[in-house]
Amino acid sequence: MIIVVSVPHTGTVTTKYLLDNANLKPLQHHCHADTIFPFLERMKDADIVVPLRHPEKAWRTWTRRGTGLGGHVSNEERLPHFIQSWKWLDDICRERKTYYLPVDLPIRDDCLREMSEAFGVDIKADWTVRNETTESLARFDYVEADLSEVMSLDVVRKFYA
Repeated sequence: MIIVVSVPHTGTVTTKYLLDNANLKPLQHHCHADTIFPFLERMKDADIVVPLRHPEKAWRTWTRRGTGLGGHVSNEERLPHFIQSWKWLDDICRERKTYYLPVDLPIRDDCLREMSEAFGVDIKADWTVRNETTESLARFDYVEADLSEVMSLDVVRKFYA
């Protein structure tokens, strides 16, 4: 059993698509509710795959497309939830064996090779890595936010320091 555990807007759908195409049929669970830990407790033997995307890029998408929190929640109210989601993900990654898939970094293919070996199947991406800078994303409206707390987490620093 494989579970894709993620913060929304970090590549969850893309990662699930890649694993589905390799006939792995993973489950998926976002870290945006306190249900994640009871769920993972029941799935102790499952392999964990974590898609990653630079937090600033994820925040821009989070504020632009929403988070499943409902349209009545302002972006300012979403920030604490965004930060908490990353903290939960960081906790999970420290507690469990994790396979990472940074969808916006050139090491993506190395991570796919590692998963292919671990799961005994060929997992390949059919798209070119687009590592847009935050400056190139400036064309999108979003709410400025202090993401320093997220950027200091181990799971983020490992890839985006």
